[in-house]
Amino acid sequence: MRRLIYLMLVWAMPATAQTPVTGTLDIVGRLNATQALSTAPAKLVSSLPSTCTQGQAVLLTTAPLTEWLHVCTSTNTWTKQMQSSVAWSAITGKPVTFTPSVHSHLAVDLPATLLYSDGSYSNPAWLTSLAGSKIGGAVPTATALAENGSNCPAGQAAAGVDASGNSEGCFVPDGQGGAVGTVTSIGLAAPSQFTVLGSPITSSGILNLGWVSQNANTILAGPATGSPAAPTFRGLTAQDLPGTLLYSSGSYSNPAWLTALAWSKLTGVPSTFTPSAHTHVAGDLPAAVLYSTSTYSNPSWLTALAWAKLTGVPSTFTPSAHTHLAADIPATVLYSSGSYANPAWLTSLAGSKISGAVPTATALAANGANCAAGQAALGVNASGAAESCYDPNTYRAQQINFGFGGDPATVIPNTTFNNIWRAHAHAATVTEVACWTDAGTVSLTIRRSDGTNMHSALTCSTTGASTATITTPGVATGQGLGFVTASAATVKNLSVSIKYTRSY
Repeated sequence: MRRLIYLMLVWAMPATAQTPVTGTLDIVGRLNATQALSTAPAKLVSSLPSTCTQGQAVLLTTAPLTEWLHVCTSTNTWTKQMQSSVAWSAITGKPVTFTPSVHSHLAVDLPATLLYSDGSYSNPAWLTSLAGSKIGGAVPTATALAENGSNCPAGQAAAGVDASGNSEGCFVPDGQGGAVGTVTSIGLAAPSQFTVLGSPITSSGILNLGWVSQNANTILAGPATGSPAAPTFRGLTAQDLPGTLLYSSGSYSNPAWLTALAWSKLTGVPSTFTPSAHTHVAGDLPAAVLYSTSTYSNPSWLTALAWAKLTGVPSTFTPSAHTHLAADIPATVLYSSGSYANPAWLTSLAGSKISGAVPTATALAANGANCAAGQAALGVNASGAAESCYDPNTYRAQQINFGFGGDPATVIPNTTFNNIWRAHAHAATVTEVACWTDAGTVSLTIRRSDGTNMHSALTCSTTGASTATITTPGVATGQGLGFVTASAATVKNLSVSIKYTRSY
């Protein structure tokens, strides 16, 4: 009783504490593992140990799955316990014959003793492939052949059999009705393109006919020209090919071979060709054509000529009807004291450019009496006196500041804004444009509302960019300013400053 309790304690411990056993564990009696969650009865190995003791077992993991289990059947001898495949010869107790399933056979599948027996066949369709020489025995239609002696003379054979089985006619097999003789020599003659071997035959033998070797790239054909004659081997000529293939103007289903013809091999080709309708650029024409004095019905190509290449051009041109801005007219014309028949253009003149006494300019001319030095009249009353005064320098210089973007997660787009500011009550002159970005760069152009770009594009960056070169600075009353962005790269916020002066 004491031994039984001891064994139960030993095997209970691994179930709870999973204590490994180091060394050899010998068990005498019964090992019950029916309550185990799982068992691992053998060691996993990737190769069989070189030594073993009878009764040991291992699982060889590198073998096919059905061949893992190996047992040591004798000292240092491992035996595989299962096989992935078994040779037919190794299977014992198998039957000698098998009951076949329903199937069919061709005549060639049946032995001669079955094919040529006298038995009857329920399905004789396959008999149609039998040679007549394989059929034995007496059949009705062979009566005349079997009774050759009574129906045809000796040495002859029946030419046919009637309904009664008698011959319909007789013939001599050797000569088809002629006399029978003896051949003493047979020979064969052939054209020169052939070789004849075995001729003549005086008793028995075989006549052999063969080709005579020919040069490469020759064909067996009739004469290239002239009257018909026996064919010989010769080279291929153009006359051997049909004209519809060689010389027709139609389309070819496979003209690929034509591309390999050398131009030098073609005869009768024209020395010049009439060109199809086409155009030229000025660079295609020689100077003698480009700069001649001829008249051209289509002079569109002349637009590519440099002015310096033209000779005989006039030094001045009579202008066509047109208009001018005030800025186009010299001061000696603008500010003279003469009278103008159409003074509409005078509306763009600055007041400081007007001289002489006019009723509404009395306060301006009498600035010393009405406004302090350096100031100007803000308005004129009915008497022509200044209504109030201001410092022009304080109000003339102005600045527009705006930002574009602002979303820290969104890069600004390449876009066009037409109006961010408008000159409502006065004209303006843009003097400088500056810009900054929070990151990256963007191209910026300030554009007037009539679509005119006021300066060359600025590349705005985190260090800023500015220009005072305003190619079109003027903004008329009623016109607005917008901007165009392009090539925006990682810019999320763009700051812009525009300096301008107001005009009165």
